[in-house]
Amino acid sequence: MKVAQVSARVLATNDLIGEHLRAGRDVRFTIPTASMLPLLAPGDAVIVQPLAARAVRVGDIIVHPVNHVWLAHRLIERRVIAGEDWFVTKGDNQPVEDRAWQPGSYEGVVGARARDGRIKHLRSTRIRILFQVIAQCSRWQAQSAGVSRNLVRRIMRRACRILVFAIASLAWWMAG
Repeated sequence: MKVAQVSARVLATNDLIGEHLRAGRDVRFTIPTASMLPLLAPGDAVIVQPLAARAVRVGDIIVHPVNHVWLAHRLIERRVIAGEDWFVTKGDNQPVEDRAWQPGSYEGVVGARARDGRIKHLRSTRIRILFQVIAQCSRWQAQSAGVSRNLVRRIMRRACRILVFAIASLAWWMAG
């Protein structure tokens, strides 16, 4: 019985969050995992801003529900599958990309991050350019999983991971 109550509560919360974003209101989330390190750490608060799917750019950190959990990962690619637009996301601290999903389930974009009482805005032009570079590095990292030589794959993944961390750290510093 408790599981059903928790599930009902989670569903109601998800619906409420979705309603706020669709109504054009910002929503604040706490990041629970390390999948977006170093930019977003567990315990960081993010301010999610509503944004139409057509306005989302590669490199943006987007938030959408996956199995009743809100996921904040970077958009690394827009794909056309069977004539329809699909988003491919990946956590900066994850080696592989997420399963592609349709932007119809899109909910919001991370516009700012709060840590230790300081808010850093993440939507300036210079930050978004760095985010596009991170997205490209993340794509290379995910593609390196298909490289057959074990040593080459490890070197490519390590180089991409270092680049992602370095550029994310630079973006954090540039955000003020």
